Amino acid sequence: MSRIPVADRHLVLPRVEDLEIVVMLFDRVVDSLQTAIGHCRAGDIEARCHALTAAAEAIGDLAEGIEPGSADEWSTRTAALYADILRRIAIANTRNDADQIGHALRLVTPVHLSWRTLLARAEQSRLTEESAPRLAVA
Repeated sequence: MSRIPVADRHLVLPRVEDLEIVVMLFDRVVDSLQTAIGHCRAGDIEARCHALTAAAEAIGDLAEGIEPGSADEWSTRTAALYADILRRIAIANTRNDADQIGHALRLVTPVHLSWRTLLARAEQSRLTEESAPRLAVA
């Protein structure tokens, strides 16, 4: 795990590899929702369904990362966010509602960008650690 200084303390980051998986899943959610909006507006029901299913599956994969039974604020709010996004995806799919998809996209985008920023910081921290001179211990 990497440490990033934050004010008077350090933030402990997950492994870069784990962050890459989270960002990849969020990329899939965003791309799928954007694709679904286009299909919804074009009236391509089958393609819209496939895109929304891909987004829902990726949200489900992200939700699996929340510790079952966690009552901390982050877990509770994140689980509620994912549930809201999934609800909007279901509504959009049954009503062919591009506005619901757009709302889900607006909900997920700031979280996606935050995870991307966290990944960039972790990668920079890892590069800094790898390039630091090492002292030989005799």
